Amino acid sequence: MPKKLSKKNLTAALRTLSVEWKLDDSATHLLLAISCRTYLSGFMLVTKIAIHAEVHKQYPVITLTEKKVKISLTTNVVKGITEADIKLAKQIDFILLSTKNKGTYR
Repeated sequence: MPKKLSKKNLTAALRTLSVEWKLDDSATHLLLAISCRTYLSGFMLVTKIAIHAEVHKQYPVITLTEKKVKISLTTNVVKGITEADIKLAKQIDFILLSTKNKGTYR
């Protein structure tokens, strides 16, 4: 069973992320909101994230609206954030940073 990160380890892990991830009020979910230039670019982002999530068996809650994608990462079994959530967040960071210079996301 995965282990929930301690506050100390969670704080350290957040510093390793490149994008503006935030914690919810209960510190059990990593949250990210991304502005997209178009609905289609948001859809493509969601597809890329879904592929990585499936490979790692880590399933975020993703909301896609007209020009915004919202992501929530948590591990339900432990009711909190685990190393697997941080790993997926880093992969999402990589996706965003590698496509940002192409003008897809703001």
